[in-house]
Amino acid sequence: MATVPVHQRFTGAIQDYGIGKIVGTQTYGKGVVQQIFDLDDGTAVKLTIAEYFTPKGRSINGKGITPDVKVEYENNEENPDADNQLDKAVEEVKSTDEVIVCGW
Repeated sequence: MATVPVHQRFTGAIQDYGIGKIVGTQTYGKGVVQQIFDLDDGTAVKLTIAEYFTPKGRSINGKGITPDVKVEYENNEENPDADNQLDKAVEEVKSTDEVIVCGW
């Protein structure tokens, strides 16, 4: 059984309650739970058995979570430890008292 990625549930709740900013890129949009059922003839069927909604009822399936501050990750070959998304999140933290969630 597949589950909805926890980062989408977490970021959706942060946005719904207006308690922080999301920094990074659009999430994938996996918002359903599917299960494979084996059949007697040796085949199987995969069925969607649940759909996830944010606390305030937004569906993320096929849409994902749109960040409040869009920042594409840029690989820095000269400094592999560099993280421009994290740098932007730190900049946002310094300018606010809100929770900041970065990346994906």
